[in-house]
Amino acid sequence: MSDMGSIVAVDRSVTDPLKLHGQIVAASPEGIPMIRWLDISGRHIILRPSQGTRDFPLIPVEFDEHGAQMIIGQVVWSWSRFSH
Repeated sequence: MSDMGSIVAVDRSVTDPLKLHGQIVAASPEGIPMIRWLDISGRHIILRPSQGTRDFPLIPVEFDEHGAQMIIGQVVWSWSRFSH
């Protein structure tokens, strides 16, 4: 099966990385929008895909004002279509 795209609903009122630790978020590091799990590790925000691969690596971002601004919001609903 391959993922043919997803639709998500994002709560833009929640953007604090500390409140979103362990949650699925919409983020835009370097201007590229994506959906990832958010983890806090020391002074870094880690954006983690559901399944890490070379095409979808972990993305560490310095936990500062700029790093926190890349968070668009918390994903609160998603729908995915799969095909064979």
